[in-house]
Amino acid sequence: MHISEKEFLDQWNNREQFFKRYKELSNRFDWLTSLFDKLTDLTINIDENTRIVRINGEPLKENPSLDYFACANDGVTTDSRQGSLQNHIDKFKDNTEITEYIHDIYKIMGGFDQNSQSVMKPYFRIISCTVTNANDNGSLNSNGISQKVSSQFATNTYFFRVIQTIKDIENNKFDPDNSHIVLRWEDTNNQHEKELAQRGILKQRFPYKFLYMWANRKELIHLVGLEQYQNICHNTDGDKGHLYFNDQNIDKDYKIFIEEWKTYSSNILNLIKVSNNELTEEEIIKDASKLLSIMFSKNVSVLDLQEFLKSKKSLVLWGPPGTGKTYMAKELARKIIELNKEQPLDNCEQFKLVQFHPNYTYEDFIGGIFPKCEGNGIAYELREGSFKSFCDKAAQDLKHEYVFIIDEINRADLSSVFGELLYALEYRGGNINIPNFGEFSIPENVYIIGTMNNVDKSLTGFDFAMRRRFGFYKIMPDLDIIKDIITAQYPDVDKMHISNEQIDLYTKQCYRLNHKIKNDLQLGEDYQIGQAYFGEIVKFIGDNSDITTLHLKKMWVYYIKPLLEEYLANRLEDDSVRKKLNEVGESFCNDLKS
Repeated sequence: MHISEKEFLDQWNNREQFFKRYKELSNRFDWLTSLFDKLTDLTINIDENTRIVRINGEPLKENPSLDYFACANDGVTTDSRQGSLQNHIDKFKDNTEITEYIHDIYKIMGGFDQNSQSVMKPYFRIISCTVTNANDNGSLNSNGISQKVSSQFATNTYFFRVIQTIKDIENNKFDPDNSHIVLRWEDTNNQHEKELAQRGILKQRFPYKFLYMWANRKELIHLVGLEQYQNICHNTDGDKGHLYFNDQNIDKDYKIFIEEWKTYSSNILNLIKVSNNELTEEEIIKDASKLLSIMFSKNVSVLDLQEFLKSKKSLVLWGPPGTGKTYMAKELARKIIELNKEQPLDNCEQFKLVQFHPNYTYEDFIGGIFPKCEGNGIAYELREGSFKSFCDKAAQDLKHEYVFIIDEINRADLSSVFGELLYALEYRGGNINIPNFGEFSIPENVYIIGTMNNVDKSLTGFDFAMRRRFGFYKIMPDLDIIKDIITAQYPDVDKMHISNEQIDLYTKQCYRLNHKIKNDLQLGEDYQIGQAYFGEIVKFIGDNSDITTLHLKKMWVYYIKPLLEEYLANRLEDDSVRKKLNEVGESFCNDLKS
């Protein structure tokens, strides 16, 4: 992400509007604030010898195990996410207040919506690993692909151990080497070894950092989840490098983190105080934390586009190939239509996608007279085009939103295809006359999203009249999600052949390649290769656990080199350019390196 100090301060000065606009994230922050305020008022006493746990002086009616893998040893955890939660609640069902804490801690640790223990939100999660072995010692720089990870993390630690950790952090008594927070329970073998291993892993992971932020929420920046922390750690501001804080691989030791986080929080506080001294430091920290939690959420860019599309009605997503433009267009459509993830978009009556090509015509889009065989001769019939029939349907259902996606919008002759619609695009609801059909208008509830590759045909494919009627949003490669693209192609992540370490090294190789495309081949940033291209390596990996030079060569020969040759075109007649291309290829196909 690229958010500068000026952009942050601009949003700070408009933060109340920002909070209202992003209600889901804002509500999550407020809920966490209220919950941690409640937890602060609790007193916890755990007697390791008598196994008596007291909350506000009252002992739990059933003495729980106080082992490291306590929940598992007590039979509370199950393979079922909801089953584990219910077992946990049943164990302490005689105390209503306790069961409320169980629900709340479960929602934090599992990344569930505050209003539901079954709706998981990726931007609320605090787990930072994927399933790879008994200790989940997989990628640190991940939101956790499998739900099993976060549910086991949530249910293998008793709620009172989480509260105890928060209290210990508040009182400067927390020692990660003696913590009882459990990452994941795998089996009953070698418990002591796994206990030591998990404690070592968790000293780097985000959950301790999250609890530290919120235990010190009046003095330090505190974020709603791992996603926001990751994005802050990757934030750049031009030549300044990392503007705020650097824990890119989420692998900094807890004790190092707490010192750096104090500095980071102080920098944010001082940045705001320069331009604003009306609030107390505690008020600044609270509002800045909420603002940063929203600004560094990945879904905010989609929400921004949603807001823009609601007002402009027509938008083009453009950028290099393979950057997820069509995917983002569909995500936008889902949000506009308010369609759940479980509902297939392609079967929705309020959605349609067409792909333009050089032979796509006004008749295909709006309608016209088409020939048809009739007996031994040819007859003619009047047919509606895809866009007109879609608009007619939307006009009969004005209570709902309709989204029309035009993939590869710049590959057709736009002025010819749209014809008289130029007026209707700008003046929704205004009637125009179209040949053979008479009066027609584009209803207010119809939204148009186009996608286009800027290297396939430049924006000059849009004449000025057309360009004025669309908003344009540029989408660049996001190589950080290569891991997600690769992992998503394995139905069972436990059986994924390629290791997370290999994916991380491969991602770095892809970053280096794009750097060479931009600089060594002098093509510039618009010719970098998108993440979807690099995800194709899965087709070559098979049962291998390592990405070999052979896999990289196949990627180069079948996917990357042909694309670059097309970009370079007649420049390849220059021997020095072809030599440079070959050098870039050799560099990419070398063994993976850190």
